[in-house]
Amino acid sequence: PLCAMVDTPKSVKKKKKQMRQLKWVQRYIPKVKRPYHIVCCVLNIFLPGTGTILGAIIDKCDMVNVCFGILQLLTALLIIGWLWSIVWGIAMYKRNSGPGKHLPRVGRAESVGDVIPKT
Repeated sequence: PLCAMVDTPKSVKKKKKQMRQLKWVQRYIPKVKRPYHIVCCVLNIFLPGTGTILGAIIDKCDMVNVCFGILQLLTALLIIGWLWSIVWGIAMYKRNSGPGKHLPRVGRAESVGDVIPKT
C-alpha cells in the first residue's frame, strides 16, 4: 500500500535519532550493494586497502575512502594498516548488511579535512 512508503513523523524522528547515534567515522563507511559488500570485506582481509578503494569507487568515488584505502595499503607492512583494513572491511560488511543498510549517508566529504569532527 501507498501508506507504507510514506515516512511518518515518528519514523523520521527515529531515523534522525539513529543518525545522531552513529559515530562520526561510521558515517563515512562506503555504502555498497550486495554482493559487493562481501567482496570488499574479503579483499580488505587478504589485500589490505583494496576493498576500501573498490568500495569508494562503487560509492561514487568518495575521495576520503580512496585516501583511507591507500593509507591502509601503505601501512600494511607495519601491521597497523592490515588491522585497520580488516576492521574497515568488517565495518563495511556490517554497514551494508545489518540495520545500518537503511540509513542514508550523511553527505559526502570532499576532503579528508571534512571528516575530522569540529570541536
